[in-house]
Amino acid sequence: MVSHHLEIERKYEMPDAGATMPQLSWSMKELVAAPTVSEHLDATYFDTETQSLGRHKIAVRRRTGGYDQGWHIKFDAAGGRHEVGFELTDDALGVPDPVTDFVRAAILDETLMPKVSLTTDRKRTVLSLAGTGDLAEICEDSVRAVDYSTGIQRTWCEWEVELLGAAEESEELAQKVFLEVETVLIAAGAVPSQSSAKIARALGQDADFERRLKGDKADPQPSAQAPRKKRTGRAADQFTLPSSAQVLTTVLANQSLALVQADLLLKAGVQDATHRGRIAARQLRSTIKYMVRPYTKSLEVDEHLAELARELKYYAEVYETNRNGELLADMLAERGTPAAGDLSHLMSRAQEQILVGTQEALTYSASTRRLAVQRELEALIADVTLSADLPLNSENYLNKVAKRLRKGVLKTYESHPGGEVGVETDASWHDIRKMVKAARYTLESFQDAGLPLTEDQINILSMAKELQGHLGRLTDEMTFTAWLSGDAPQAQESEKPSYLYLQGYSDGQADVVRGELQEKVSAAMMELKQLTLK
Repeated sequence: MVSHHLEIERKYEMPDAGATMPQLSWSMKELVAAPTVSEHLDATYFDTETQSLGRHKIAVRRRTGGYDQGWHIKFDAAGGRHEVGFELTDDALGVPDPVTDFVRAAILDETLMPKVSLTTDRKRTVLSLAGTGDLAEICEDSVRAVDYSTGIQRTWCEWEVELLGAAEESEELAQKVFLEVETVLIAAGAVPSQSSAKIARALGQDADFERRLKGDKADPQPSAQAPRKKRTGRAADQFTLPSSAQVLTTVLANQSLALVQADLLLKAGVQDATHRGRIAARQLRSTIKYMVRPYTKSLEVDEHLAELARELKYYAEVYETNRNGELLADMLAERGTPAAGDLSHLMSRAQEQILVGTQEALTYSASTRRLAVQRELEALIADVTLSADLPLNSENYLNKVAKRLRKGVLKTYESHPGGEVGVETDASWHDIRKMVKAARYTLESFQDAGLPLTEDQINILSMAKELQGHLGRLTDEMTFTAWLSGDAPQAQESEKPSYLYLQGYSDGQADVVRGELQEKVSAAMMELKQLTLK
């Protein structure tokens, strides 16, 4: 059985890497500290020969000791740090199949092997608040790590403050906990730790810690940067721009990572995982279509990339059943009013679709077809210059892609029939939405890769975001009414009023959006034509 939780924690340490930890009394204003418990933890961290887990921001460990001993997988995704747990096995060095299968998309054909051992003497103190139960635990850790590849040993001390119970769900409680605990720690001379994870420090990948071990003082905390002025032309001289190949490699690596993270979230049972996977697949398709294929070295390479794009489309289609089920359940919850009647039968249908879609997605995520997609992406990322002859100047590259996107948006809009509302018009709105999404995903990917946009390129991006939101509302209403229509003929007489009410409401909402679109899209296209893309 897999357990999952979102890890919300802060770390602290003494600025002098060799300093002895002060003896602290956890006496605070409102929080009550339980008696401290001492624990001895032994952990082995695993990775592949090429450190594929580290590249994907995943940690796999086997740990004994403590109340939660077992196999643990930690990974970054959806703006948080997730942890899943598996039961402890007798074999200390053999990784159980369920653990390997969980991270298969990240490691592909590689084998997990021991990389680091961590021995931790922990003093754990649980904090509670009257009426709310346990809110956090403070772990004072003295750590000794051994890097198997080099034999180097590292030791350090740190405090981990992790939220529990109600504090994980309440921003107010979370801030109360962190503020009170941090007040005690700062008064004792501690500072926030910059370490991302114990394994990174154990492998010597924490540059700040390595510097402080040599006696160098820690760098001061960086101050908030002043807003950067918008560019109106080429990049300012002070910026060292990445090459086109570096930009494309970073874009593909970021999006490929998001695809793997979506699969991890799916296996962990996190809601919205399929939605994130579909977005990542669409982002990759846009990148391939607008950033790679126009520059392919040969027809053979172009056909190969076209096949990869088709496989990414299939990925999104497989995840659609689950994603639509979640969307429908959310819309039913929002529209559950007395006028709608009893919607429990419809909610049951939506939940059933979620379950069916989840199983379809899980089966696909473990399939050879899914892993083949990841292999192709890894091969492309390894050296994009083998597939594409890119412009030497990355700003020129960005501008060419932006011009191609603008042309695609305008061409799609110009073929839009307009006028009477009908199936043909709605289908055309859907095509426009796909095109503005491609514009948004592609321009955002340039930004994420460290290449600043010009003012006109930023305007295209802003327009695409706004139109995607309006067009998405229409798509959601169309999905909702189509789902209702498919089941209405089989509904019981007592249930039909609910169908009629919901269909009427959704049709009305869709008409409102269509009316808005006629004006908003037309105005946006006029502005788009007037932008200057050199």
